[in-house]
Amino acid sequence: MNKDHPDLAKAKEMGGDKYVLENAANLQFAFNDPNSTSGFLVPSYYVFAQNNVDPKEAFKRLIFAGNHEATALAIANNQVAVATNNSESLSRLEKTNPDARTNVETIWTSTLIPSDPIAWRADLPEEIKTKLKDFFYNYSDETVLGPLAWQGFDPATDDLWNPIRELDEYVKANA
Repeated sequence: MNKDHPDLAKAKEMGGDKYVLENAANLQFAFNDPNSTSGFLVPSYYVFAQNNVDPKEAFKRLIFAGNHEATALAIANNQVAVATNNSESLSRLEKTNPDARTNVETIWTSTLIPSDPIAWRADLPEEIKTKLKDFFYNYSDETVLGPLAWQGFDPATDDLWNPIRELDEYVKANA
């Protein structure tokens, strides 16, 4: 939501998802791309499907802006009231267009969407698994990590992937 939107404080107080659902008929809303996990699938499931709301029918105006930068700029330039995005894209916008980024306020954050896994075959020898873990968990070359704005790699447990499993079931049920 734009930092100057008259309902910003109300949206944050209510929880952005609840605000959007209650006020959809008066809002212009932008998804980025229908093939985007963070910009379409996650909000479609966690905000709309779980509340039995069809966004195509709920909003005063619904658009697909094309990508994360476009939705952020649509908010920054007051072209829509609410839009989807993701943390990485907003961080990138902070570097590429800091003036626009200062106009964008987050009103709702989804559950963590895990990304970029490193996986191996179950039958890989333990000594190779150990070497791989040691390499990734201790990797700290700033010349590689710095430009990516990464700080290293963290171990993950299988339950970290439960949101992806939920989304997969949602997609299968709605195919």
